[in-house]
Amino acid sequence: MEVSKALAEHAARCVSTIIVSAERRAVSFKGVRRSYGTAHFEREREELYLTVSEKVVTSKRQPTELDKRRPPWEWETNVREVSKRLTFSISTDEYRRGRSDKSWTESEDKSTEETLREVVDGICDYYIERDRARIREEERRREQP
Repeated sequence: MEVSKALAEHAARCVSTIIVSAERRAVSFKGVRRSYGTAHFEREREELYLTVSEKVVTSKRQPTELDKRRPPWEWETNVREVSKRLTFSISTDEYRRGRSDKSWTESEDKSTEETLREVVDGICDYYIERDRARIREEERRREQP
């Protein structure tokens, strides 16, 4: 989890809700198996990793009088602030390497519960699609002479 202290408790509650909801739908959550491992969802040895982060918003500000005393290339006019909105991402890559397969972000348009429901649906949909792919592969093998 990569969130500010202000959202840490909210993020923990959200992750707990996601885990419980996914387990009710036959997707188990596995803890860390080794000292450098990552907790993940798992079904039939297919692992899926959940990342929770707080989006950072960058905006520009006008240079201050103090800034203007220095050359323009030294001005630090970009301001980075946390958005106070969580982003939930799922990935099949344990180390994520800067990418995710799918993500959802809290917004004013949706309740947190609705966003969490979408995350759980996304996790379950991943496993449903993996099951379908496995069935297609088995059928293809049976059809071969």
